[in-house]
Amino acid sequence: MFDNKITNLSLLEKYELDIHIKFDNQKPIKGKLFINQNLIYLEINNTDFNFDLNYKNLICEYKHSHEIELVELNYSKYQSDFYSHTKDIVYTVEKVLFKENNAKNKYKKMIIKSEDINTWVGFTKLQRELGFEIKQRIFNQHKENFKFIDCNYFILNIFYEINTKQDTLNGKITYTYLPYIELDFKENLNFEEVEKIYFELLYLFYILLGFDLNVDQVILKSEQENCTNTYFYYKKDYKVVQKNSIFVSLSNDLFEQYREELNLQIFQNYFKLNDYNKSFFKAFRKYKNFHYTEDKLLGYFRILENLMFDKKEVFTENYMGIYLQNITSLGEEKLKEKSKLEKVLNKSIRDRKEMIKFVIFHNKVLDILSNNYKLIVTFIDVEKIVKLRNDISHFNDYKIIQNDLEKYIDYLEFLVNYVLLKLIGYIDEKFINNLSFYTAKHRVFEFENN
Repeated sequence: MFDNKITNLSLLEKYELDIHIKFDNQKPIKGKLFINQNLIYLEINNTDFNFDLNYKNLICEYKHSHEIELVELNYSKYQSDFYSHTKDIVYTVEKVLFKENNAKNKYKKMIIKSEDINTWVGFTKLQRELGFEIKQRIFNQHKENFKFIDCNYFILNIFYEINTKQDTLNGKITYTYLPYIELDFKENLNFEEVEKIYFELLYLFYILLGFDLNVDQVILKSEQENCTNTYFYYKKDYKVVQKNSIFVSLSNDLFEQYREELNLQIFQNYFKLNDYNKSFFKAFRKYKNFHYTEDKLLGYFRILENLMFDKKEVFTENYMGIYLQNITSLGEEKLKEKSKLEKVLNKSIRDRKEMIKFVIFHNKVLDILSNNYKLIVTFIDVEKIVKLRNDISHFNDYKIIQNDLEKYIDYLEFLVNYVLLKLIGYIDEKFINNLSFYTAKHRVFEFENN
């Protein structure tokens, strides 16, 4: 989208803007700002040979009506002209805040718009009612609240609001009611605080959806009535993927027999977590985007080591029995192992060897899936996975068939999905009921009746 008086920014569009760069007590200089998902950069031509922008953030003016803040400015390249003693400079930019006139730097609300939200929410009774009443609502474009979730230091709302699309060539106007998310902060927050919450929410959606929420637009609003919008633009670090199904959807409450409604308590539970525990959701997204390599296996392993068992859980006699019963060691070796393990009974299970923890946890998962699904991963596989992890970590020689590596990684990914959802209060029964929506490509289980 070229410079025809832009009034807002969408993450789905690209822009070229003529701007004026503002300096303290200096005359503004002209520049050109290029905004797209591949690269955001500022180009300044014919500057003085000694000119330099030593700023991390930079304020620019656009069309005398908008202020643009360039966040995380980095020098990229320049080209000089020896005869005119001028140079052209390019700076890369990480993020853009496009502010309407009077927009403030403290924010009370954040609006997130995405077509994926509609897919996640599903077709609802409220949406159907709004559709039937569309004629009465065309000139009364107020929003309707669908869900209200208190997340401790902000309220997460899901609103329906009328959306109008005009097709002047064909003489058509289309009205739709699509949901969007609005976060209402209980205190005014600066951009850094809002940005942190925004990405934390995206990491949660990543595990619920099974893919990245493809955001169309992010709007920040100040508390004062006369203040206007700030639009947040950044480079997405993912590609849009084919979305065959949603792993954990919100409701589909128009077809209640189709999927169970999601308990919204998980949002509260997630935002109650400390930063350390929330970091595992970010790490999961990181490792899931890796190819099938040893790094991906080790990454999933690190998450599981921290979350398989609660810190207070102890190594019991029952756990010892499960472990000894399912390992492949010979009888004499098992007796020696048992003698050692009896000395650490009722001590933290987290302090036990990885082989012990994974065999016990695998047994737990088998119990959870019993009568519903059958894992295609055995206790022998678990021993091989742990041994592979140890060989990789200690730089030992090892051999692994690619198909086996992929199977092991898919199994660990399945476990990570389980422990992360359990961490935010998603109960085992709900997890089992949703497994039919788990990505078919990465399944390590079969229906028991198959």
